[in-house]
Amino acid sequence: QISAADDSVIPYFQQLADRVHKHGAKLAVQLSHIGRKARWDLDPWLPPIAPSRVREPFHRSHPKAMEDWDIKRVVKAYGQAARRAKEGGLDGFEFQCAFQNLLDCFWSPIANKRTDKYGGSLEHRARFSLEVLEEARKQVGPDFIIGIRMSGDEFLEEGMGHADCLKVAALLAKSGMVDFFDVIGGGMFDSWGLSRSMATMPMPVAPYLSLASAFKSELGVTVFHGQRITDLANANRAIAEGHVDMVAMTRAHLADPHIARK
Repeated sequence: QISAADDSVIPYFQQLADRVHKHGAKLAVQLSHIGRKARWDLDPWLPPIAPSRVREPFHRSHPKAMEDWDIKRVVKAYGQAARRAKEGGLDGFEFQCAFQNLLDCFWSPIANKRTDKYGGSLEHRARFSLEVLEEARKQVGPDFIIGIRMSGDEFLEEGMGHADCLKVAALLAKSGMVDFFDVIGGGMFDSWGLSRSMATMPMPVAPYLSLASAFKSELGVTVFHGQRITDLANANRAIAEGHVDMVAMTRAHLADPHIARK
């Protein structure tokens, strides 16, 4: 992982951006706070944090419920990370709001048991994300690309269902601060949740394309999707049929770095 927690990352962003831009390509970074999935000794003197003191069994940390000062400092930290992406010459970034990281933990009733203005109704649970978006947009201005990577269905008991995810996306889209949604399926909570989220080899190709397609058809937003789309035929079909605007292919490029050129 690359830390965007202080300005020392900026010259490295600039060097990478220069190399990528020489090839006519665009470059974005995924900014994330992993919340309760962090190790207890990762950040000196600060414990893992989460909306509530609910342990996630897969990563085994016992988080501290965020207090008002935690929320304020993390909102500010997200904004500064966004600023570093812009000053580093990148073309944009997306916030990682999937797989039970900090932002989507606030959305998910499996992780958020708060009774204050950041818990309860879906609108209250989305408040923290909107504050983060507002601070980030203030730092980078209106013309820098900001995306949201989120689940279209967590597939977790007591988690966010498909309808809930669409409602959160609608709230974020209504703010006017989001340029695209990168929609995946699943929610990392335990070993079963991990296997569903990673869309491993025994699963069919493009198993969660329908979730991304629903975001595009029901919300009319720009949608990316990348989850077990392993060949260009399926990628082309997903776009040609109007399900999504862009396909991400991570493992396909790891297996063959020249797949797009071919």
